[in-house]
Formats: sequence, structure tokens, C-alpha cells
Amino acid sequence: MFQGQKTAGRGFLAGRAATALGVGVWGVLTVAGLAVLAAHQLQPGKSAELHRAWPAASSFARDMTRPTLVMLAHPGCPCTRASLRELERIQGEAAGRLAAHIIFLAVTGVLDSQSASIAMARAIPGVQVHLDSAPDEAAIWGARTSGQVFLYSPDGQLRFSGGITPSRGHEGLNIGHSAILSFVRTGRLGTVQAPVFGCSLLGGS
Repeated sequence: MFQGQKTAGRGFLAGRAATALGVGVWGVLTVAGLAVLAAHQLQPGKSAELHRAWPAASSFARDMTRPTLVMLAHPGCPCTRASLRELERIQGEAAGRLAAHIIFLAVTGVLDSQSASIAMARAIPGVQVHLDSAPDEAAIWGARTSGQVFLYSPDGQLRFSGGITPSRGHEGLNIGHSAILSFVRTGRLGTVQAPVFGCSLLGGS
């Protein structure tokens, strides 16, 4: 009887050790997974080519009396929805003092005009939405990452290039938001650049 109790005790302890080991491994894997996710969210996309002056080849003209903002976007990129919500906030704070355009590109060769992102963009007051199926505008603007924003002064000079979110798919305080509104309100700003977070406009992620 005593020997049986000892055997049972050893089995119980072994079971607890195995459970503890399993929990420990699960914890390590969870932390590692979260670290990989965080690193991905904070990894910016490729920066755009800089056009110091408004591209004359663009299919639409800049506003001659207000700053003009241009965003290039991937219609299927989930990260871009955060950029659209940030743009909606910027438009609200700008109170009519900012002209804004969003160009959706046919990254995969087909442009779904009914995508959720395009519907979101069309609902933002004061924003003109362009569907670039060619995509000619992609080549003209040289954007490489969805959510890329350019801000030009009324005289056609670049004042901001970059993103308007703090990380992939997340909203909140960021350099782009502050820089754009600063220029809208004061008319003074050197050329500011910021990282852009989103899907590739070149066909990758």
C-alpha cells in the first residue's frame, strides 16, 4: 500500500511538472508571437519618390487657394482603413481649409470599386476619390506603400510626404497628422517626411 502511494505521488508530481512545462512553452511562444506581431506593426513600408513640385502630369489639378493633400491607397489593404480614419479626423479639424484627393490603385490588376476602403473614402466630407485602373497615377506619384500622403502648398511646393498613422493598422498621435494641420493653420512648414505604414503598392505586403 505504501509503495503504491509513492508511485502515485511520483505520477502526480510528474504530471504537474509536465503541465508546468507546457504552460511555460506556451508562454514563451505567445510572447514570441506578440513580439513578431509588434515588429510587423512598427515596420514602415517603402518611402515614395519625392516630387518637390506638383506633378504636372497628374490627371487632376491642385487647389490654387488651399493646401492640397493626395493619398495613394491599396483598396484591399486593411491597414489603409486606419489611414482613412485619420484623414477623416484631419479633414474635420481643417474645417474646409484643405483640399484632399485619394487615389485607389489596381495593385493586383483589378480594381474593386465596391471595396470597403473605397466606400469609407467616399464617405469622408470634402474628399475626391479617384479610381486608377491603368494605373497611370501610380507611376506619376511614385508611391510605394498604401497610405502614402503628399501635402502641397497652394503654389505647388511639397510640404509633407509620408504616412498619417503611428503604425500599421493603428490610429493615434503621429507626425503626419500634426505636420499637416500645422501647415493648414499657419501656412508655415519646412518639408517634413514621416514613415508610412501599409501594404505594398508594388504587389507585395
